[in-house]
Amino acid sequence: MDIGIDRKLFKTKPGIHVHFYSSQSAKTYTLLPSEVAGSMLAEELCIHLFTNHAFQFYEIEPSDGDSEYLKIYPGSLHLFQLWSCDSRQYLAPNDEIRLIDQTMSTEFVLRIRFHYPSSLQELNFYDVRDSGAFYYYFVQCRQDFIHDMLHDVYHSHVKEDLSVGLALVDMCRLAFEKHYNLKQLKEKFEYHNFLPRHVAKKIKGIIVKRQLTKSLNTSLEETYNKYINSGDKPHRNCIVSYLKKLLASVPEYASEHFEIINEDGRGKLAVHPYCQKPSAIYLDRGKNGMKPVGNISSLTAIDITGETVLLHFTDSKPQQLEFTEVCQSRSFVALLEGYYRLAFDYHYCLSNQIYSPMVKLWNVIKCYGPLSLHSHGKDGGHKDYLKVIWRRNAHVVCEGSFLIKQRSSSFTDYVMILHKMGLNFPAMHILYNPTSKTYTCDESVLKQIFQSHPRELHFNSVKELIKYYRSGDCSYLKLTNQLSPVPREELPLMLCRERSSSKAEPSAAASLDLQSLDGPAILSHNDLQMGNTVYGGLKSKGISSILELKEGFYGKERILVTQVNPSIGNHAAMTLCLQQDVQKAMRWKHDNIVRVYGFCLYPFLVISQRMMEGKLDVLLRKFASSVQLHHCIQVTGQIAQALDYLKSQTCTHGLIRCSNILVSSFNSHGEINVKLTADMMAAHAAALPLTDRTNTERLPWIALERWTNLANETTESDVYSFGMTVWEIFSYGDRPLSFIHSIDQLKIFIESDERSIAMPSSIEKFITSSSSAEKCNSLINVIYERLITANISADPSGRMNPQDILRETIILNCKFTEIAYEHVAPVPQLSSHHQAGSAAAAEVASGGSGISEDNHHRLIPATTHSTSLVHSRPLPSLPTSPHIIDPADLIGLESTDVYQLGQGFYGEVYKCKLRQRNGKPTIRCAVKMLKNNEQDDHTHEKELRLKEFERELKLMVSLTHKNIVQVFGECFYTYSNGKESFLIVMEYIGCGSLSIFVKNGGSRLGLDEKQQLYKKFCLDIAEGMLFLHSLNDAIIHRDLAARNVLVTDQPHVAKITDFGLARILGDEEYYRCKENSQLPWLWCAPESLSSRKFTKASDVWSYAVVLWEMYSGGKRPYISSNQLKTKADGNMDIGSLIDVLESSAPNSRLPKLPMLSPDLYSLMTKCWQTEPLRRPTFESICSQLRML
Repeated sequence: MDIGIDRKLFKTKPGIHVHFYSSQSAKTYTLLPSEVAGSMLAEELCIHLFTNHAFQFYEIEPSDGDSEYLKIYPGSLHLFQLWSCDSRQYLAPNDEIRLIDQTMSTEFVLRIRFHYPSSLQELNFYDVRDSGAFYYYFVQCRQDFIHDMLHDVYHSHVKEDLSVGLALVDMCRLAFEKHYNLKQLKEKFEYHNFLPRHVAKKIKGIIVKRQLTKSLNTSLEETYNKYINSGDKPHRNCIVSYLKKLLASVPEYASEHFEIINEDGRGKLAVHPYCQKPSAIYLDRGKNGMKPVGNISSLTAIDITGETVLLHFTDSKPQQLEFTEVCQSRSFVALLEGYYRLAFDYHYCLSNQIYSPMVKLWNVIKCYGPLSLHSHGKDGGHKDYLKVIWRRNAHVVCEGSFLIKQRSSSFTDYVMILHKMGLNFPAMHILYNPTSKTYTCDESVLKQIFQSHPRELHFNSVKELIKYYRSGDCSYLKLTNQLSPVPREELPLMLCRERSSSKAEPSAAASLDLQSLDGPAILSHNDLQMGNTVYGGLKSKGISSILELKEGFYGKERILVTQVNPSIGNHAAMTLCLQQDVQKAMRWKHDNIVRVYGFCLYPFLVISQRMMEGKLDVLLRKFASSVQLHHCIQVTGQIAQALDYLKSQTCTHGLIRCSNILVSSFNSHGEINVKLTADMMAAHAAALPLTDRTNTERLPWIALERWTNLANETTESDVYSFGMTVWEIFSYGDRPLSFIHSIDQLKIFIESDERSIAMPSSIEKFITSSSSAEKCNSLINVIYERLITANISADPSGRMNPQDILRETIILNCKFTEIAYEHVAPVPQLSSHHQAGSAAAAEVASGGSGISEDNHHRLIPATTHSTSLVHSRPLPSLPTSPHIIDPADLIGLESTDVYQLGQGFYGEVYKCKLRQRNGKPTIRCAVKMLKNNEQDDHTHEKELRLKEFERELKLMVSLTHKNIVQVFGECFYTYSNGKESFLIVMEYIGCGSLSIFVKNGGSRLGLDEKQQLYKKFCLDIAEGMLFLHSLNDAIIHRDLAARNVLVTDQPHVAKITDFGLARILGDEEYYRCKENSQLPWLWCAPESLSSRKFTKASDVWSYAVVLWEMYSGGKRPYISSNQLKTKADGNMDIGSLIDVLESSAPNSRLPKLPMLSPDLYSLMTKCWQTEPLRRPTFESICSQLRML
């Protein structure tokens, strides 16, 4: 990206260099290493620039006196992102910028990435809330135009006459800013400096000709006179005119392109926010045109893992994209996340991994962002919008209601706007003290509002401040309910939002067809046919003694009729309560909410949708054996959609629970579709004391803050009841907190810091230490810790936002589906010598791969649950015992040219073929057999070796990970000579061991290619070891060496193998081996050599030796020391080796190699610390490798 600056000047200057656009030459702001405390996030760096006079060289308001320098305000923060000069990609706002040492230099360009919409032709300069940001947008567009970025990147062809016209406008603009008259303008500026380079190059040779010069001078005079007579600010009018003409000629200016990997190899992905209708993501198919992937407006969640991005849409199936680099995938997600926020939903974060830290903070404290208290433009701007917020929430506003917004002129200060009787919405400033790093309320404002002299209090966070004033501890101010942002509301801060067109008024319904009604209607008794009284889909005497539910028909539509039981005494009062409850539900219209069609008068009847399967809790208890874990996730997601919808409508439900969730469909596969129905008892229950039987039955779902006022329904209290409902769903309809029998007990439980609601039954039985269930366990923890535990917090501010809940459920549902596919895909289809059993198929689908009983606790338990994760995908047929392979299926094992691949401590490995069923071709495999030691004829020794070999099989067959060699099964093989052997059948790895690969294949790679591949291998091995160490019963390898790491064919992946020495730690922190065990001395840590003690840290030591082997080209590790001694038999004296290792410094264990970067070698030396506790864990190693 050419910005008109010589980057060579900054290559040798340490620090963070940020280049800015200017109307003339680019400028640079440098942050020295001493000013960077460790690291900072990209968004923090932007804020630092905006608040530390980085733009003081700009003059955007020329005057005879002082100049007003360019300022960027919080409202425009999210338009900007940093473009990395190294990766040539944008940084995400939460990307970390780190200077590893004091000599490091890194460069960025500050750009407005998120452009103003295509309706710019209607734009008046004063409509823009931040003139500084708008001016920067102009100079950025101007520099992109002049430096040919529009021509080179977007392949736009701005006509030469338009280019000349823009140059004339630009010259006039600069003349007005510099106070030049027309004569000075002609003398000081040259035309070609204002033209794109490729245009200037064409006309530079002829621009001196008299005729052309005369024509340009005439045009310049006309342009100058036009704008000088256009108003008080001619330079501003020039800027707006310049942008309108430029962007109209290059509508694709806002679009970006990325490289992805598809089925045909590499492909192109384009994001077009404005130049296509609608704004969408497109796959470039070359001659076949652009294929839409999805609309940005319909995105609901984005999940990113490395180079892989999964997009979730409301109107189409999820789309998975593979990028060539992580920096591209993160930049792509940051683009979508930013545009979605600035155009569709200002406070929503599409991704958990890529987000704005500022927006995350706003969501925690429910802040509206930097809305201005001052009017802007013709429409009154932000100030009028604040009035809209109060009017929209009029039904919940009371004395003490408040909202929080960020100050429009400060990135650290906030404003609390109060509802106080007799005052016109006073604003109380919350100021940040950078010295004490605390927040306090503006004392002068407090005195003015409350006519008192309150003491100044300091708080560590805005959240803590709000909590204090809501607690009742403050004598002069008691905050009540907080007004929070509504999903998808159109805030003035959404600078990339297209101007909305006026909506036509809905026409009256042509008929009383219930499905066609736009809203609730007064219906006629004459068209109503009522049948039996129902209760949750079953015939009964009614839902209670108060309400009566009957099924019926309205025309041809099946309906449910709700009315107050005619036989009760206070019928009129109860009818009034029912009317109050139905009133708020009448305007709800969502696929996951029961529709209220209308009502009949005299008597009052509520007409709503009929759900034939009844209530959810009844169904869950009845069909628990058919309802699986992923069905529960799907149901949770449907309720999350309903909750998110209610929030967007500024509505509350009151009591979300399974008995208020009706089932619309349920099939034999256990799939459930549900709808949330209104709580028809809310008004009646709110009028009763908390101790009344009606309320004590409802108590587990009522948030603590409502106990003093049951009518105080908020979104936070709905989230609380949602959390309890999630527990109820995953417990198959069991009542939450059934062990609590009084209000006092429940209050103690909720307020206790050590409260812990039991894990639901359907989740608990899935918790496992199986390698194949590693991902499953992490997702289960999300369900329990985030969807349940976090949402039943006693502190309302600690609960999740409905949009975040919805995003979590979408990603959970998709990831459980991915797990099911992963479990099925790698299993080979073996021959038909044994018939498949459903239990075996289920075990493999769950990741079991045929482990024996003594390790069965390491697997997902038996598993109708697991196999039904993706019921539509058939499982491969497997033998009755998944790990038993018929000897007849092994081909070529007795061939004279059978190829030996290698050997381990107890076995030799050969290459052969494995026959599959159904006529499918054979596959290559590796067979490990017990070593035949003819000299060892002691039965006891043979039994020990066989026992170790079987132990290795049991260990390996339970491990499923992309960086662990997979075991297909075991075989007891009888050779033609009558000799018997026990075999382990594994996947065949084409390129052999890592030590062989780096000696042979590595020599054919270029230096850059080799560096990239070896870095990948470092991470592959580390992730495989992290997996082993992270199991509940952690495994230590004890023989990690380059010979025991295998490399696959293209694409190359490193996989760990040979678990002959591996041990399960269990509850112990270490494993101590027998004195006579054989050990790989040169790969062992000092403590393993001296005390035979092996830990996770000793594996870390060996890992660093493997890296040294790889970068040395496969050399055997050695210790260069005169202290090493040998025994009389020529073998190494282990005692002298221990002395050398313990006395030498980490950086002298093995010498630094030319290919090793300083950062990687530094990591290796940390792994060679003598003290095991000082070595990094594999989790830390993986994190550091991803940053290199």
